[in-house]
Amino acid sequence: MDVVTVSINGYSDGDASHRPTAGSKYSLDSNPLYREKLAKRWMDETGQTKIGKTYILDRLPAGYELFNRPRSSGLRDKYLYGHPKHQVFDSPNRFYPHFRHLMEHPNTTSCPCDVCNDAKARKDHTNPRREDSVKPAAKPKGRPPIDKDPQDEEGSPDIYAKVFRLLHKEGTIDRGLEESMSMDWRAERNLVPAMIRSVPLQSSFIPRLGEIVLWFRNVDGEVVLEPHSKEFRIYDATSGQYLGHPQWLAGVITQVPRERVLVQDLLKETIKQHAVNTSGFRVECLPDPNGSAKGLSKQYGYVPMHHIRPMSFWKELLKGIPENKWHPSITHGLDVTATLSMIERYRAEGIWPNCNIHCKGIFIGAEALFIGDAVRLISQTHNAVSGVLRIRDILVKFEKLAVAHDGNVYSGAAGYIHVYLLGEGYTLDPHKSYQRMAVDPDEFPGSLPPGMEGYNKWYHMLKPGKRLEVTYDCVLGRCFEAEAMRLWSTLTKDILNTGLLGTLEAREHSAKKDLRIAESGKRWYWGNYRVDSLDIETMNGFEVGQYNTERDPRMWRSNLKVLDGVADKVPQNGPAKLSEASQPELGFRPINAKSSMVARALHDENLSERDCNENGVNAPPGDSADSMEDEVGAVVDSVISGQAFGVEGENDDASDDVRFDEGGDGEIASPKEKRARLEE
Repeated sequence: MDVVTVSINGYSDGDASHRPTAGSKYSLDSNPLYREKLAKRWMDETGQTKIGKTYILDRLPAGYELFNRPRSSGLRDKYLYGHPKHQVFDSPNRFYPHFRHLMEHPNTTSCPCDVCNDAKARKDHTNPRREDSVKPAAKPKGRPPIDKDPQDEEGSPDIYAKVFRLLHKEGTIDRGLEESMSMDWRAERNLVPAMIRSVPLQSSFIPRLGEIVLWFRNVDGEVVLEPHSKEFRIYDATSGQYLGHPQWLAGVITQVPRERVLVQDLLKETIKQHAVNTSGFRVECLPDPNGSAKGLSKQYGYVPMHHIRPMSFWKELLKGIPENKWHPSITHGLDVTATLSMIERYRAEGIWPNCNIHCKGIFIGAEALFIGDAVRLISQTHNAVSGVLRIRDILVKFEKLAVAHDGNVYSGAAGYIHVYLLGEGYTLDPHKSYQRMAVDPDEFPGSLPPGMEGYNKWYHMLKPGKRLEVTYDCVLGRCFEAEAMRLWSTLTKDILNTGLLGTLEAREHSAKKDLRIAESGKRWYWGNYRVDSLDIETMNGFEVGQYNTERDPRMWRSNLKVLDGVADKVPQNGPAKLSEASQPELGFRPINAKSSMVARALHDENLSERDCNENGVNAPPGDSADSMEDEVGAVVDSVISGQAFGVEGENDDASDDVRFDEGGDGEIASPKEKRARLEE
C-alpha cells in the first residue's frame, strides 16, 4: 500500500513538562502505529479515505510524547503524555477526541475527551492502570493535609523538583544535596565518595567501571603495529612473522582488578598474585541498543590490561579489517558514542528562575570522567586537540524554570538545560597560551593529573586562577599518559590527537544509528544513568536498572524510618522479603537486603570481612591495593545503574554554544522524551 503522510496544524495544548518520572520503567515509544491509527480514524470520519492508501500523521501535537511500560508477561502498555492536566491517555481511541478537537477547533474550550472532562482519566503519578472514576473519599476534618514533596516512580522524593520548589519559594538556593529517604543514597555514603576521590589518582590509562573498550581474547603472540601496512597485527616472536589481525570486540568494563595495574602491563602482564579473574578486567560484549535481544552481554571474558585499548582508538586499531568482518559488538559500541549521563549530583545553587546542579562525574560516550581528571579538548576546526582541561566542576544548568499547574517546578519545564565542564586549561602550543606562561611542575610537585605526565612543556591557556568553561561535546576524552600512548604504538604524529577522527566519526554515526537520537532530531542521548545510555539489561549476570526485579524501595524507606527513629518497626503488612541471592564477585548486582552496602548502612554487626573487602578498585600510586580495598570496599551495581550516583537524566537539551574558542553542536534527546526546547 502507498503511505500518505497527513500533516497536522501547528496548534497544541501539550505540556512538555508532563513526562514519566526519571528512573521509572517507562521508555520512549517510537512505533509509528499510534500515529497510523489516529490518521486512519481521522481520514475515515472526514470521508477522505481512499482504497489502497495507508495514512500516518507527520507528528504528534507539540508537547505530546508516547511512552511504553513493560508487563511481566513481556507485553508493553502504551501511554501518551503531555496533557495540560498531567493525565495520560492509555490508547489512541482515548486520545482521538482530544486530537480532533485540537485540529478542528484550536484555541477553543469544550473539548469532548474524557481527560478534559475528568471522566475516567488516568493519572500517571500513581498507577496508570488504575481508573480514577471512583469518587474519592471525603477529606477528614481537623488536621490539614501534609504538603508532600514530589515523588519519583518508586515513591522516593524527587530531588530535582524538591530543590526547584525551594528555589521558587525562597528566591535563591545554595545547599548540598542529600537524599535521606533513598536507601541507595544512604547505603553508598561509605563507598561512592571514596571511589570518586581515588579514581582520578589512578593512572589515566586504566579502564573504569562502566566504560566501553576494545578488547581481544587470548592470541598466540603480541598485538603490535606492523611497520609497513601500519596495521595492528599479531606478531609471533618465535618465527618473527606478522600474522593476521586479532578478533577485536567492544565491551563494557564490569570488574576492575584487585591488584595494581602498572604501565608495564600495557605491553605484557607483570607478575600477579592472583589469577586473571581477580587480577584482570571482566569485559562483557555490548548488546544492540536498538534491539530487544541483549544476550550478547553473556559473551564476556577476564583479560589482562594489555588485551584492552580505548574505544576511541577504533579507527586506528581496525585498519585493514573489512567492516563485514567486525564483531557485532563493535558496531553496537559505535552506536552509543553520542550518549551521556551524569554522576553523583552533590550541590544546588542559583537565583530563580535559574539553577545549577553540581556533579562529580559524567559519562561521555565510552568514558567516565570525574573531577580531577585531565580531558582533551577538540579544536574549533575539529582537526586537532587544542588543549587539556583539568576538571574542577561539572554543571547542569537549568535556565528559565517554570511553575507547573500543581505548584511544583519540574526539570522538564526548564527553558534551557546546559552541561558544562569547568577547570584550568593547558596547552602544549605556546602560541595558544597565556603570555607563553609555562607550568612549573617543580613548583607544585604532583599538582598535575597523572594523564598529563610525560609530555613536553605545558602552558597555561588562561591567566592562572581563571577557569575555562566548555560544553560536553567539546571533550574528546581523557588525556592518557604520554608513555601509555607510545606503548600503544599510536599512528598519529602528535599522540595527543590519537582517537580524534575516530571519535568524531563515531559521534556522527551514533546520531544517525541510535534510534533514540535519530528519531528525535537531536544529536545526543541523555540517559537517566549509565545502563540506560547503553540500554543494558544485565551486568555480571545480574539484572540492573529498570530490569532489576528485586528492588523494593518501600521496604527500604521503612527501614530508614526505623534507623532515624521516626518509626518503631517495619509494618507487618509491608512488602515481601527479598530473596537472598548469592553475591557475585563484582557488585553489579541488584541491591538486596543482604548486600554488603545495605548491611553497612544498617550498621550490621555481622558484616563479614569478605563482604568488606570484596570488589576493590585499583589503588593509586603509593597505596597498596589492600589498603584501597579497606577504604573503598565493594563497588556495587548502583554505581553504573545510576542508583549510587543518584543520576536522573530528566533534562532534555544541552547548550549549542561553548564558552571556549570553539562552538559546540550538541543537542540532547533525553529519555523523558527527546523534546524540543520549550520556546520552540
